[in-house]
Amino acid sequence: MPALVGGAGRWVALVGDQDARRSGAFVPFLGRPASTALGPARIALAAGAPIVMGFVTRDPDGRM
Repeated sequence: MPALVGGAGRWVALVGDQDARRSGAFVPFLGRPASTALGPARIALAAGAPIVMGFVTRDPDGRM
């Protein structure tokens, strides 16, 4: 964790799994419970850093 806490203005990208199964926390998603990975939230809390949501879409020609 010290590597994440030490550098102001740096970014860390994490890809969360869509289904953390029993090891995740169940939260409401579109009106239904969904298992969500806890790792990104734990790291953000420990580092005092915000979580910024992002996503990628695929164009019709296959590019992202």
